[in-house]
Amino acid sequence: MTRIPPLIVTLLTLLLSACQGKQGAPLSEGNDPRADSAAVQYYLLRVQGRFNEYVQAMHSCQESTPEYRKRIVDMLRQHQVQIDKDKKGVRQVKALRTEKNSQGDVADVYLSVTYNDGSHEEIIFPLVRKGGTWKIQ
Repeated sequence: MTRIPPLIVTLLTLLLSACQGKQGAPLSEGNDPRADSAAVQYYLLRVQGRFNEYVQAMHSCQESTPEYRKRIVDMLRQHQVQIDKDKKGVRQVKALRTEKNSQGDVADVYLSVTYNDGSHEEIIFPLVRKGGTWKIQ
């Protein structure tokens, strides 16, 4: 199995943490089909190369500058190219479970990602509900 270069992992970690706001109360387990389906839909935007739409769905980055959003798009594109090269792309994405905070406005959706090379991994996809819609946190 091929490893993702540490620089790309670091960049994605910074990307997600740089755009995050406050999380609110501790998370509790539960299932929210809308959060689950939103997380899968958003992840698939990235897989399909729809990086601008993915960035538009990032709640806490909506007020950032166009230059900053372009850098995020570039990092997402670079990461996806690496996944396509190392793992031959993504075959399937499915939601395993969701943990929400007590107010129900923050969720961590656990996704199972299966790659075309046969490998798979579980990732945590953070969401925040704003105006009744789940957005990428």
